[in-house]
Amino acid sequence: KQTKKASKLFSNGNAFYQQRRLDEAAQCYRQALDFKPDYAEAYNNLATVCIEQGKKQEAITHYQQAIFNKPNYVDANLNLANLYYQDGRKDEAVELYQTVLKTEPNHPIANANLGVAYLNLQLPEAAAEYFRKTLQLTPNDSQLQNQLGIALQNQGKLDEAEIEFQKAIQLNPGNIMALNNLSIVLKTQGKLSEALACTES
Repeated sequence: KQTKKASKLFSNGNAFYQQRRLDEAAQCYRQALDFKPDYAEAYNNLATVCIEQGKKQEAITHYQQAIFNKPNYVDANLNLANLYYQDGRKDEAVELYQTVLKTEPNHPIANANLGVAYLNLQLPEAAAEYFRKTLQLTPNDSQLQNQLGIALQNQGKLDEAEIEFQKAIQLNPGNIMALNNLSIVLKTQGKLSEALACTES
């Protein structure tokens, strides 16, 4: 009976959330947790509401409670990882992305975000590995091709980087970052006329 009440309140919370009625959504999730204190999904959704209300510390606590009650809960691990990453807690974010990938090795967002984290931790080889994996899962992503190019560029693999930046531009000719990166790589390789053509396009 308690579980049924908790489920009903959880559903009501989701409905309020979709209507952007955040205070009422949070109230429903809290009431659901009164009936079912180990309700991981309610903690996760309550945390998401808290983020939108600007209550970051409270959100972190709720995501942690969701994970405590359901350690392999992909959404909560991913959400907390993203929050840690934004907060500059990159090592903790990496651990949580890895936890997600133990449960779901082909999770595209976790693979991509882990690549970005490794790139920012100055680990371009590891970053390239995860960008490649993500591109296998979600091909034809101009931003990811650009990120892979940066990871290769940071390893000094300029020929390979050049190819990835060109792929990124083929996929999206308006990708300014990829155009700039391609221009830098071409200049570094002494291909000045090609670099000039790149900045003029």
